[in-house]
Amino acid sequence: MKTVKVIQFGYNVKVPSGIPLVDCQHLPNPYPKYAHDHVAARHHVRSSPHFEGCVQRALVLFDEEHPVIGIGCGYGVHRSGCVVEEVQRRFAKDGWDVEVEKIGKA
Repeated sequence: MKTVKVIQFGYNVKVPSGIPLVDCQHLPNPYPKYAHDHVAARHHVRSSPHFEGCVQRALVLFDEEHPVIGIGCGYGVHRSGCVVEEVQRRFAKDGWDVEVEKIGKA
């Protein structure tokens, strides 16, 4: 099985260096309105017209030279997490494994 790695990070926590980055800060932040409703929070982020653009950018950044990319938002939890989930889902359909390292806010 082929493997790629995503570093899910927060710009306000720690920005990884030396790898291509996808900035999800422009997606709508579901926190605090949907803090206790994870389904509604994911829907809120995924309903943005810019969501698919973030996913597509992440997918095209992976190549033999860049098997590791970073996907980040303010604190590396909600917006970047939704994009990471979708990237994982799409890679899994093609038989890839996506390893995720989280360096955002806990």
